[in-house]
Order: sequence, then structure tokens, then C-alpha cells
Amino acid sequence: MPIIRRGTLIKDKPGLMEGLLARFYEWRDIPQIDLDNVSPTVETVVFKLNNVWLGKPDERLKSEYYVLEIKGYIKIDDTGSYRFHVTSNGGVKLWVNDSLLIDSWVSRLQKHVTNPVSLSKPFNRIRVLYYNYEKLGELEILWEKQGREPSEIPRKNLYFSIGRHAFITNIPDNYIVVATPVDYTASVTTKKCVSINNICTIELAENEQPLCCLISIYNENNEPVFRSTEPITIWGGDVYRFDFLVE
Repeated sequence: MPIIRRGTLIKDKPGLMEGLLARFYEWRDIPQIDLDNVSPTVETVVFKLNNVWLGKPDERLKSEYYVLEIKGYIKIDDTGSYRFHVTSNGGVKLWVNDSLLIDSWVSRLQKHVTNPVSLSKPFNRIRVLYYNYEKLGELEILWEKQGREPSEIPRKNLYFSIGRHAFITNIPDNYIVVATPVDYTASVTTKKCVSINNICTIELAENEQPLCCLISIYNENNEPVFRSTEPITIWGGDVYRFDFLVE
């Protein structure tokens, strides 16, 4: 009877980073909303959602006419009902998870308070679109937990993931990795990949992150060589290493 070599899974590199991903796009006639097929002029990381810019926020921009996209995750310490207070001197859209809370794509100074939205621990997606049309740019986003005063979202609560794939390295070719979500939703299903060139790649869309799952690994004979006993939280950009146990 062949010996089944078993192993363990070790996290080598995290994909979750502090801050929010910010992309600046230049525009001339009409500020764009659909940015899927447009390359940003500037891509950077911001650590707050309250900013005032005089002139160009980055020297790589040609003018003060730009669309700013900010996206990432807000870490929630206390589950509950929240409202967002947004001040902008240009067009603004705000999504939290899959809900469009503010939709005001107009050229004027404006202030908004969203309807209450339920946020649960630990992470919730956020996406902001803002366009500026004059030399002074202003965007301020505060949050208000029910029963408290509006306040700036702390830096320690802002995160982004560096990609849409997680990787398991040092794994023999033709091994199979299965990531089974702990909680199934309409957008999150079981992930399965086969290792090639000693790497197994798990695809993770933005709305599937973080993926809280149980991981199983099978060898080329479909025999289990690893099964997690506790849920593992996976982010895009995470790199795990599979090490065989010494027998």
C-alpha cells in the first residue's frame, strides 16, 4: 500500500494591506463613471477619507480635472447601524458592500447623509467615485454609529487587498485544492484549483473577499493530504506554502 504524504499550510505573504487603493483618471468633456476599460493616470494608497486638494493632487496629473476612485474595506469593530456623512465640491457616488448609498454626479458643492446601513464584523467593502472640476478639490466622508456623533474613519479601520488571486506554492503538480466557504452566499461558492508548475491559484473577485473557508488538499490519487480544522480567511494576494510533514 502506498504511503500518503501529508502536509501543512503556512502563510508566507499577506494580501491585505493598510489604507485604501486610490486611482486618479483625467477627463476633458464629461467625467467618466464606467472605469473598467480605462487606465488610471495615477495609482496610489490613501490612509484617510477626508482630503482637501489645492490644484493637482499629484504632479503626474495634467490638470485639476480628474475622477478619483477609492476602494477597499472598512474594518468594523462594532456590528450595528451606521450612517455616512459626505461633503464634496463635485460629483460623488458612494457604495458600501453592494448598496449605492449616494448617487449625485453633479458639479456643485454638496452634503449628504445616508440612510442607516447595517454593517457587521469584520470587513465591509467601500467604493467612492468623485470628480473635481476646479482648482479646489474637497472630499470628506465621516461615519456615525447609531447613538454616537459623526467622526472620521480611523486609519486603523481602512484596508485593501492587492489582487484577485490567492496562491498556494510548493505544491506538486496535479494536486487539487478545494476552498469551501463557511457561509454560502449568492456570490461566494466553493473554489477549486489544480496545481501547475508547483502553484495552485484561487480566483477571488472583489465581492468574494475576504473568503472565510475550510481548505482541503488532495494528491494526484484524490487522497487527502491536508484539511483545515478551523476556518481560514483568504484575501487576494495571499501566498501560502504547502510543506510536507517529515515522517
